[in-house]
Amino acid sequence: MKLVNTTLYHFRDGRRKNNNWMVGSEFTVDSSYQNYVCKDIEPIDSGLSLVEKKIEYYKMLRDNESPFNIGEKMLELYREEHYPEIIGRINCMYFCDEKSLEYWSHKFAPYYEVYEVVLNGDAFKSASILFPFGGSNCTYEEFLKLCDDYWNPNLSSEQVNECAEYLFQGKVFVREKLDIEQIRSRS
Repeated sequence: MKLVNTTLYHFRDGRRKNNNWMVGSEFTVDSSYQNYVCKDIEPIDSGLSLVEKKIEYYKMLRDNESPFNIGEKMLELYREEHYPEIIGRINCMYFCDEKSLEYWSHKFAPYYEVYEVVLNGDAFKSASILFPFGGSNCTYEEFLKLCDDYWNPNLSSEQVNECAEYLFQGKVFVREKLDIEQIRSRS
């Protein structure tokens, strides 16, 4: 989806200094950007044969790789094969909207900061509840179905919208730093 002068929100670790996150700053997130959450993720090569991809998946399970890493690797593999036009999770910045702001405010540690931003660029909307955490009880095929659910969210679902996440590339204007405790106390 194309965003034009769209107001969204970003949570970031306040312990990590970055001059981009000052009120009035503007910066660009492009395809070379690698977000902090996925900085150590090495995607599975989509050029591998189906058998080789399955071997990679089952190796991750055997080696007790973290469920988060398995999810990220499989999501990226599935996206590259089925939706290459969608922004990948590894090379994006994450945002939420007003409806999911309170949900996200409770997901982060007290040292996180929240910023109101204005975005111009490309985004993809899904939801954190659709993230496929890897586990030993899923076959390769079952895991691919979970990936498809993430990349094809039911955006009319209230539950999906309450925990929405936007994957974004484009221009970010930092409008305001918000008080996270005020947001958390809205409920």
